[in-house]
Amino acid sequence: MPPLADPGAAGKVGAGARERFGETVDNAGKAIVAIAGAGVFFFGVGYFVEWQKFKRGGLPPDEILPLISQARIAAAGVRELAVSIFFGVLVIAVLGWGGARIARWAARRPDSHSRFRRLLAGGLGHEAVVPSLSFGGLILLFVPLDWAGVIVTVVLTLLLYYSLRLIAAYLGQVAEDGGTPFPLWRLVIAAGLAAVVLSGARQREFPEVRPHALVILDDGREFPGSYVTSDSSSVLIRFRKEGREHPQLLILKREDVEQVLLEKDPYVFPTEESLFGRIFNVEFACILPECRAGDSEVGVSSLL
Repeated sequence: MPPLADPGAAGKVGAGARERFGETVDNAGKAIVAIAGAGVFFFGVGYFVEWQKFKRGGLPPDEILPLISQARIAAAGVRELAVSIFFGVLVIAVLGWGGARIARWAARRPDSHSRFRRLLAGGLGHEAVVPSLSFGGLILLFVPLDWAGVIVTVVLTLLLYYSLRLIAAYLGQVAEDGGTPFPLWRLVIAAGLAAVVLSGARQREFPEVRPHALVILDDGREFPGSYVTSDSSSVLIRFRKEGREHPQLLILKREDVEQVLLEKDPYVFPTEESLFGRIFNVEFACILPECRAGDSEVGVSSLL
């Protein structure tokens, strides 16, 4: 029976993670480094996510991003990573629990005449291979069939395999000597990389459409556009002038704007079909946990 299928595996992993986390919190220097690293990571991901949005919207991100507050950029990173990290942890938990239950069932009667059970026990004996390949196959079935979908499938499958192997190695060493530290930070880095890949691919395939805006100036003039962002001193509006191919960015002074009326844009960016969509002849594709069904988006981050 593989270490991940041990009945006490979950308790050992939980105890090891708590002990490792406690060591970091008790050390002021390590805690400060961890907090600073998390802040830089969230800001970097937020910058990358916002860059993707502006690029898909036809605006120059390198010129607009310096105009946006750092707090807003970091908030975008937190929003995207919260969805991806939660989904990643959920996947590892579900696959780990399911794989352990199946492995125990398959190894319960090693002398069984069931050929299927023997093959299943042998496959699960390789610990992380079967859950990782199963997860990779499931991802490939639903991602858009383009380079972004392939990258998501390969990277997430390898990171899941790496994470499960780390946990299995830890459980095996604990059973032998009992003094092995839990690989908490390597797992955190793996989860962070998975979250970045998910967030980047999701924004490329299903970018957030800027809401329609009707800008009313204090002199009574009004014009339509797309809302970009605003702060205490300025309002940024994406505006397409008639006869021009590319949109323009208008930077309006806050005191010159009487009102901005916003309306959600129903437009959804087109994307490649998934393998599932081609088989069943439906318009459906996912960059988990976000999906596109026909002309609408369905997912956690779409609701936030």
